[in-house]
Formats: sequence, structure tokens, C-alpha cells
Amino acid sequence: MFIAVAENLHFSKAAQALHIAQSAVSRAISWMEQDLKVQLLTRNTRNVALTAEGALLLEECRQIVAQFDKSIKRTRSISAGLAGELDIGCNDFAFLAELPTIVQLFRERFPDIAIRLHEGQRSAQLDALSRGNLDVSFVIGPVSSADLGSVTTAAIR
Repeated sequence: MFIAVAENLHFSKAAQALHIAQSAVSRAISWMEQDLKVQLLTRNTRNVALTAEGALLLEECRQIVAQFDKSIKRTRSISAGLAGELDIGCNDFAFLAELPTIVQLFRERFPDIAIRLHEGQRSAQLDALSRGNLDVSFVIGPVSSADLGSVTTAAIR
């Protein structure tokens, strides 16, 4: 509400933008000033202006709203699987095979997902997958486990 008044420098226009009564806006700003013990706006019957304190608060409020908007977008991206973290298990054979290309293509397509590589032996990686400590793992040979699925990325020639 304060941002609307501060940006419009007009209580009625702010109220219209917020779809509430002008008296509610006036009351809320007065309560805000009383609570903060600071005058944020100078006003008379014709003009509304920001005080130095009001200008500072407006800038801070804009930053808070921008950060909140950014947080909402990031939360939605994580929910949609477009941001977050991916833990990948691998071993030295994976580094020599397709893993570097796969990781590069993944990063190009999903730049907001952080990739963490975890090197380890096959059995440790499969255990970590089963426990949920890894999201995916590159291992040599087929995986025969009831709780894990596997896909062949390349055939050894």
C-alpha cells in the first residue's frame, strides 16, 4: 500500500490501483507512520510528497518486492523441475565416456539446475541411489535391482 501511494503521490490514485477505498489507504499510511514513529509523506489538500525517510523506505520496499518476486519465480522453477540441484554419481570410466557431453548438454538446457558430481565405486553409487542420496548415476554394465531403473547410454565395442 505504501508503495502505491509513494509511486502515485496521490492517495485516490493509489486507492484506485489497489481497488480499495481511499479512506482505508489514508488510515493505513497514518497507522504506518505512527507505528514507525516517522513521517513518510508530507501532504496537504493539493500535494503529496515523500520525505527523505519515505524515499528511503520506498527504495527498500521496492528491493524487498523484487526479491520476493524473484523467490516466487525460483520456487515455481524448482517445482517445475527447471531449477534446483542434481546429484550425479560417476566413476573414472564415465568421465571418459559420454558423461562430459551429457552434462554439457544438460547445463545448456537447464542452466538453473546445479550439478554435483560424486565419484565412487559402482556398489556405493547404487546404494546411494537406493537411499536417495544420488539422483542418477553412470555405472558400467546393466543394473538389476527392483527399486532402480537403468538406461544404456552407449554400447562398448
